[in-house]
Amino acid sequence: MRVRPREDLNSLAWLMFHISRAEDIFVNTDPGRAHAAVRRRGWAKRLAITRRDFGIGMTSAEVTELTRQIELGALREYRDAVGPSHA
Repeated sequence: MRVRPREDLNSLAWLMFHISRAEDIFVNTDPGRAHAAVRRRGWAKRLAITRRDFGIGMTSAEVTELTRQIELGALREYRDAVGPSHA
């Protein structure tokens, strides 16, 4: 999850973060699951990140840092929380 095959490629962790955040910000219409949930529900702390965006325009160093610091278990939980309902 944390490996970047080359400096110009993103890790799987970054890709999961990016896709989950984008879906949370742009796709979810349920106010209880809206992008403010990162702040309101404590996801930033659980994910061990400070970013509020979805990663567009990050430098290579920023991608490396997010990849290193993000809590992978919480990232999987966040993905499940913002992803499509399986009900």
